[in-house]
Amino acid sequence: MPTDDVWPALQALAATWTNSPVVQTFLAHHPARNNRADPVTEALRNIQAGSFMLTEAPLWTTHWEPIARQLPLVEVDREVRNYLREIAPIGRAVESTVSWVRSRLPLYPAIPTPQFSPRGYRRSPEISHRLPWMQPLLQANLQSEPAPPGVECALALHTDSVADGAQDVLAALIGSGEWQCYTDLAQALTQQDRTDLDDARHRVGAALNPRLVNDYEPDRGERRNQYRRARTAEAVAGLSGRPMEFANAFEAVDDLIDDALVSIHGQLVIRGEIPVVSPTNIELDGLNARFELEDDGPLNVGESIRLDDPLVPGIYRIDDISFSFNSIEGGISRFSARRLPGADSSSGLA
Repeated sequence: MPTDDVWPALQALAATWTNSPVVQTFLAHHPARNNRADPVTEALRNIQAGSFMLTEAPLWTTHWEPIARQLPLVEVDREVRNYLREIAPIGRAVESTVSWVRSRLPLYPAIPTPQFSPRGYRRSPEISHRLPWMQPLLQANLQSEPAPPGVECALALHTDSVADGAQDVLAALIGSGEWQCYTDLAQALTQQDRTDLDDARHRVGAALNPRLVNDYEPDRGERRNQYRRARTAEAVAGLSGRPMEFANAFEAVDDLIDDALVSIHGQLVIRGEIPVVSPTNIELDGLNARFELEDDGPLNVGESIRLDDPLVPGIYRIDDISFSFNSIEGGISRFSARRLPGADSSSGLA
């Protein structure tokens, strides 16, 4: 099964989640679904302006209340607080689903890669735009569960289609090239390969001693996570041969799971589709693209799009946006985006 099959499976899962009464409450105030000016919708707009969480991790609502309390533009009154607590179960459903899928990876729950260091950014409990490997869920024996536990209850959606949809997404992911590459390399690891990987993971742990992270950046979470990513990348770069290939394969499959179930799935629940935009001045660099848009509606960092150009197929996730204005061209938005694996024009994703 190619990676292409992941995306239509996600669309089916998103259609099921959209029927949840909790999700319907969530969507009723979401800025992408209405132009209302009520306190809740305004609070969501300000959370997005201050954190990009609504587009970077569109359904990971578990942490939206603590994030909102840290943002000076967000007024967390009783109405806003009650709404954020009412939609928090959606985030728990995302956490359960992602963690359950991860539990099917070979060598789980003790994956011997530098990125899997308890101090690494993929396992850091500090709030970021990616869903970490949470220690309580690593210890929850999820690999023995037939479906993500607690999701039906969290979504108040008691139907077999919830479990069936998650199982279909898992089957598609297991059949992807990224998963198969990771599996093949996991099976081929020798004892010396494991020793090399363990040494690299220990180097990550030493480099990310909390004191060193605090010395680099005491407060700003994104800079702290950038530091964690950089030190981890150095450890991976110090590997060679099969250990390096295995570490890179783990990163690729973990990113695929994250892109699929945190980013694309959330966007499909909210928007119902991946929008098509008309770019100009396209520049390609491998899987990365830079382009300009004059007026294709509001787009934000973290959202995924299709480019209306037959020479640039696939789905791209927006990583950065800059704006400029001049008297001749008017306002121009410049985007940097990354092509997602397997999502070409034949993937069946609307």
